[in-house]
Amino acid sequence: MIFSAALLAGIKYLEQVFESPHHLINTANGFRELSDENNVDILFLGSSHMFASINPYVIDKNTRSISFNLGTDGLRLQFTSIMLEEALKTTKPKLVVVEVFRGSVSKIETEVSKGFQLRGLDFVSNFSLNKFDRVKENFLFSEYPGVYSRLLRNHSSWSEKDFLNLNREFQINLNKNLYYSGYFGARIRLSDELRNQYSGFRLKERKIDTTFNFLKPIYLNELERLVQLSRVHGFELLLMTAPDLRASEVNNYLYTQLSAFADENELNYLNLSSNEKFDELDISFDDFKDASHLNLNGGEKVSQYLSEYINENYSLSDRSNEDVFIARISDYEKMHFGKEVYNCDIGFALTDSLLITNLQILKPRKNYIIKMNFEDRGNSNNKYRIGAHMFPQAGYEDELDENSKVKDRDFDVGTGIITDASKPLEVILYSEIRNIERLTFFLYDINGYKGKIGETLVIKGDQLLLSEQ
Repeated sequence: MIFSAALLAGIKYLEQVFESPHHLINTANGFRELSDENNVDILFLGSSHMFASINPYVIDKNTRSISFNLGTDGLRLQFTSIMLEEALKTTKPKLVVVEVFRGSVSKIETEVSKGFQLRGLDFVSNFSLNKFDRVKENFLFSEYPGVYSRLLRNHSSWSEKDFLNLNREFQINLNKNLYYSGYFGARIRLSDELRNQYSGFRLKERKIDTTFNFLKPIYLNELERLVQLSRVHGFELLLMTAPDLRASEVNNYLYTQLSAFADENELNYLNLSSNEKFDELDISFDDFKDASHLNLNGGEKVSQYLSEYINENYSLSDRSNEDVFIARISDYEKMHFGKEVYNCDIGFALTDSLLITNLQILKPRKNYIIKMNFEDRGNSNNKYRIGAHMFPQAGYEDELDENSKVKDRDFDVGTGIITDASKPLEVILYSEIRNIERLTFFLYDINGYKGKIGETLVIKGDQLLLSEQ
């Protein structure tokens, strides 16, 4: 018995030693820590499209619930239900959102794609019979040892391993990415090369070739398993497709099939990659980090939209008075919004009827976050875009954002859309300027710039408390 216990302890230790660092480890640890003591109301599962699109902080704040994003790189649809089954061991969600796109229903053909599946499989207990069924369907018999054992998978890299520190969480550069509860928001924007490649993406007619069946039995069976899990465990199931620039150039029949499946099973399906949703969300190049993944700005838009959709279509308990909710909101804001450098109740009239009542500026590690509250005195439901321009002091033009330099601008830019003046607006201003001459805020037409509307609010740089950062 002593020998067996020592052998098992040694194997468990080596399994941890040979685990490769990646951010799903951070996600899995965070989920287990949260769900061990608190119920999670909303779970998000899917590929990197999911973890780049949905920020649980935004969802929680707007729906007054507790959510978590279990998205992982390159996950194929057929492994989703076993990840969900693992999560259901410690929590009872009221809503599960599963992301599906063309990559979710593609073959696992390369070593890289197989490696991505192993991340999700590592989240699932090796004692799961359903895990074995999926492994048997998707991997060769000779690959089973590597699937089930990190030691056997990475046994050739003894010299590279740290045998003392067993923490394998991925070291996330918070200057480049925002990470929270599984959400991975990039602080970069689409390259000029890709902007040119996908020029006019919102105007292109979508191709629908009905001769190609995307939902082959292996994927259809998985969708049916997810439906069955929802019925057994009593949660609502929502299918979703995240925004993807490439959708404008490929066969979109999958999304027709997903919509039909949802209708047949009395589910909701959101295709946020359709032209209609692109327009509704006002998706632009500034919302992407690459052709298929949103950045921080795009994730904010989608998370805001989805939280409103959830409020309209699902009934969740209000948990905003619970200690866990308050602590999560507070911790996120302190960690990711950074130091407050300006906060003023100003009551500035941008137009005769629309006022900025409060302006708050926060400085995280990179860029600026600007929060605004409005008052509409005209009862006209004013809808505008608002521009925020930041100008550096003379001699500090090198602090301008690279995108501003390329476009030969002498200021950095942030923009937002006012569709309901009763709601606060948050704008990310992409800039690292610290020697600020002034900030200006102005309105313009919601459909695009055709000149300023109304008055311009000016905040002088010496009014900001950057020197205390």
